[in-house]
Amino acid sequence: NKVTHYVTTQQEFDKKTTRIVSAQRKNIFIVVESFLRDCVTSNTIVDPSPYLISPITTENNQQYQTNVMETSFSPETLAIKRNLDPNRKREIKIFISSTFRDMQDERSLLVSKIFPQLNAMCQERNVTFSFVDLRWGITEKDAKDDKALHKCLSHVDQCRPYFISFLGERYGWAQNDGFPYDSNLSGSFSKASKQFPWVNKYKDRSISELEIIYGALHPELSPEHKPLPQNESNCHRAFFFFRDPLSITKRFELGDPERKNYEEESSDGHRKLRELKDQIRQSGLPLVDGYSLDNLSEYILKYLTAAINQDFPPDEAAAQVVNLVSSQETTVYHRVEFVHKSLQNYASGGKKSVLGLVSPMVVSGEEGCGKTTVLLHWLQERMDG
Repeated sequence: NKVTHYVTTQQEFDKKTTRIVSAQRKNIFIVVESFLRDCVTSNTIVDPSPYLISPITTENNQQYQTNVMETSFSPETLAIKRNLDPNRKREIKIFISSTFRDMQDERSLLVSKIFPQLNAMCQERNVTFSFVDLRWGITEKDAKDDKALHKCLSHVDQCRPYFISFLGERYGWAQNDGFPYDSNLSGSFSKASKQFPWVNKYKDRSISELEIIYGALHPELSPEHKPLPQNESNCHRAFFFFRDPLSITKRFELGDPERKNYEEESSDGHRKLRELKDQIRQSGLPLVDGYSLDNLSEYILKYLTAAINQDFPPDEAAAQVVNLVSSQETTVYHRVEFVHKSLQNYASGGKKSVLGLVSPMVVSGEEGCGKTTVLLHWLQERMDG
């Protein structure tokens, strides 16, 4: 791919950063951000002269005309204003909502088979791919400190609009009739209500249901919610998968102690789960009602590939223009490559102490920043290699 334009700011240009110097050496046009927006508005590649930060020469102008002919932008590509917005992050972060004990196989399938394929697709388009699964991230201390619900809803906002929900025959952590009062869960609702006051209407509902309400059924509850453009309203980013209930009876015989991890214990929980599934069925959101582990990968890849294609089209010409739009994005990729390199060096022997022992390596970062994704991607590369 040939990069024809470097979109930057006057401030970066004045600093003469390495990228600026490199662009000048390669006769790449250095233009201000408004150039990209005006290309989108006019559905064509406009004359770069008024947008140039560095002076234009006759030689460069001839080279520009040649590059434009080679690039051959389509109006359809340029019309996707959201995807060519220089201020928009080229990032996809997916929130995974499910109950815990009964969805281990689904999580393993996501991590080992589905997400590596989606990550590879995103890498080809210079898009950062990651996911958040707080069933791995909610600690016992979070639960005791009443932070569980607040953390879940906060991460739904961070991942918005991408949301995946798995539902089986368990309802999740809730105050159910006939069961002892849960003071930790009550405290979690109380703490979350300070930032999310709407949760007070759902104190008898499970944390999983509140994730679904906030992330998919009623996203307008969030100040972070941004309605899709009218021409994209048929392309959803929230997806639901109901497991075939017969799969449990086929897998476990009556009396099998493991079976209780896959079935709801209370009649109140059964009722609430039935009502929740009915709401989802009536919502019109994408739903696979009765999946098995044999066909789950196919459904998830189909839905998410369509959404990714909508948000970040595979058109090579578009990729050429946005390739260097954000220096911040380039830094992110360098960080990922740095972590991979550091992991490889560590796996090759690590840094030994004076006693000859290999010191432990720690990959740290704030919650939801993609630590697990980076580690899994590195492991996948080693397995493939």
